[in-house]
Amino acid sequence: MINDYENNLKKTFEEKPSNKIVKHLFETQSDFIILGLCGKTGSGVSSAASILEKNFNDLHLNEPGNDELNNFDAHEYKKIYTYAQKKWMNFYKIRTKALITRYILTCEPDKFFEFIGQIYDIDENFVKEIISDFFDVEMVINLEDKDIFHKEISNESWDLIEKSWNELKDNSKKVEDELDTYVLSNGNIDVIRFIANDAEIRFKNCDLSRLFDYFAECRTKKKDMQYSALYLILYKYLYCFLPKKSHELWKRFEDIDRGLPTITLQCMGINLRITKDKYYFSEFSTDEGIDGDGFNVLAENINYVIKVFRACKYNFKLVDEKTMLVIDSIKNPYESMYLKNRYSNYYLIGIYTKENDRKTRLREKKHLNDDEIKAIDIIEQNSKFKKKIKICFKKWKNEYDEANIDEITRKEIPDLYDWPEMVLKILKLLHIKVKILEKLDTIAPFVLQNISDCLDSADIFINNIEEQRALLGLKNNLVRYICLIMNPAIVLPTNVERCMQIAYAMKANSGCISRQVGAIITDDEYRILSVGWNKQPEGQLPCSYRDLCELKYHWSNQTYSDYENDDDNEFQKNINDQVENFFYKHQDPLCDQGKLPTFCFKDYYNSIENNSNQVHTRALHAEEIAFLDLAANKNRAKNGILFVTASPCELCSKKAMNIGISKIYYIEPYPGISQQHVLSIGNNNRPEQILFTGAIGTAYYRLYTPLMPQKDEYAMWLGTKMDIDLMKNINSGKDEEKNKNE
Repeated sequence: MINDYENNLKKTFEEKPSNKIVKHLFETQSDFIILGLCGKTGSGVSSAASILEKNFNDLHLNEPGNDELNNFDAHEYKKIYTYAQKKWMNFYKIRTKALITRYILTCEPDKFFEFIGQIYDIDENFVKEIISDFFDVEMVINLEDKDIFHKEISNESWDLIEKSWNELKDNSKKVEDELDTYVLSNGNIDVIRFIANDAEIRFKNCDLSRLFDYFAECRTKKKDMQYSALYLILYKYLYCFLPKKSHELWKRFEDIDRGLPTITLQCMGINLRITKDKYYFSEFSTDEGIDGDGFNVLAENINYVIKVFRACKYNFKLVDEKTMLVIDSIKNPYESMYLKNRYSNYYLIGIYTKENDRKTRLREKKHLNDDEIKAIDIIEQNSKFKKKIKICFKKWKNEYDEANIDEITRKEIPDLYDWPEMVLKILKLLHIKVKILEKLDTIAPFVLQNISDCLDSADIFINNIEEQRALLGLKNNLVRYICLIMNPAIVLPTNVERCMQIAYAMKANSGCISRQVGAIITDDEYRILSVGWNKQPEGQLPCSYRDLCELKYHWSNQTYSDYENDDDNEFQKNINDQVENFFYKHQDPLCDQGKLPTFCFKDYYNSIENNSNQVHTRALHAEEIAFLDLAANKNRAKNGILFVTASPCELCSKKAMNIGISKIYYIEPYPGISQQHVLSIGNNNRPEQILFTGAIGTAYYRLYTPLMPQKDEYAMWLGTKMDIDLMKNINSGKDEEKNKNE
């Protein structure tokens, strides 16, 4: 039981100026956190989002036991657990699927049937009934429901909420007129209607969608909505009502065809990134349909959803309500870049697992067959899906002339290369005409899903190894990194993190214009033996400094090979027209941007030879450089560890086996067969292949750099230095405070 002495002592600490300063410092650090989650389907992204929504007690973590504190890891776990037990805050989830689904409400209900009717033979009246229900379903807010944020709020905040409800109720006609003016000025026939009476406020789903568009318009014009209750209505809509009703909508369609929700949402997402405000392709066949900044449309929507939460917090003085938001699925790296540029405390967390484990989960948990898993993997990997699109484009272009371009959209896509049925349906449903399809080859990184590049740009990686019901491994890692975001340097980086961070730093030295890779080799106790990055042989110029015009006009012969300098070979003949008629001319967009025409020799040579041979690259791989650094004494690396930002290719894997590497930590899997073939042979010398878990890049420094030295921090909390005179100083300060009050 807490006595008066303890209460008075606690009050004394809270009133100390140093305590107030340090409290403000750490609260500012943890008051606003945005997390994005990315990963392949089946990796555990949904599980991670659900974990972050829970309160600390509902995580059911193992309590640290004092009898087990006999190693470094146990002490670290105790420190994290103790902090999380006091400071953990559950996150609110932003569901990207719901935000995409909302766009159904921005068009006429009949449009959706036209959209999916291209590939599904479904009863028209039945589809229209489902969509009409989705349009007309009402969100009801009871004015006496105090569970607005699913937790207790202060009396002051509730008074402000009640006041805002009454203002909205009393001025409902004014509000409708204000909203209708916006809707009509944007060319819509329908207007926004709602019911506000003494008992409740009711909005239809379609009207709530228009209200969200109105809010976005206000944000664009940097003005506030006149009635603060509208922010709370949007909060309930975006965080509760819309996700629930979107899930119910797709569940009804899933009962018709299991693949329909996935196929439709994929197409809507792609189309939105191209056109920005439409989810279908029925009105154009030229470049006019491509919006230059459409690829940001989903990120912009997410940004507005974040702003709604913050507006509620500000307008209703929810001082105890921290902004802790998790975006349940980031599928494109440029969407993550958009958010990172706007929020300093935004982190992208990559969740991944071994491919065999991931596919097993999809078969057993989601009941997907191999064809469906293959289709999802193609859709989520930009390079794979882009290849399918290019095949379609070439096939269509050869079969149809320009005059019959409209006929293409009504033809069956040829079933080439054993494509999964889901991919075929998506390509049909995209309703892309040839001129648009041709442009997709260059804009694909922005408008298609690209999980690989998302993972490559992540700040924190979590290898979701365990697939037990408790998911303790995933929970412990999430709790660790949330605690580090809230209180940087509360624990030290792991040995694996430290080594991978060095490998990550090494890749910045690479002059490769395709992909930078870093690597280091350590002994079995994580002492660094060598470092490397992919680069050209010593004495040669990196590709990022080579210039096609410089080569053509022989301004620096020693920089280029005899083959490249030979005016009579195919290479020079092929670049001649490009340089003389395009580069360095007024129409050259690179020249206009102050960029030199840097080029990749491999790409040019392979296009001449019409193949994709990797042997023509000029660069040595990062691992090769690290291996060469050990050449004088390769036995130093016996049982050593290789850290590499991308898993080694077949050639580098053989070298790793040869020098006796025992473990390989990597971030991005190499697409070849090195993992299953080169590194998976023999009984005793197979190196362990481990997906990296930890923070990387700038996040590493942000999470492991303390806001101040811990000794100084503790002195500020206590108001005195921690030494042998601690209690004397505390009691002295308490007596001084008592005399002051008297």
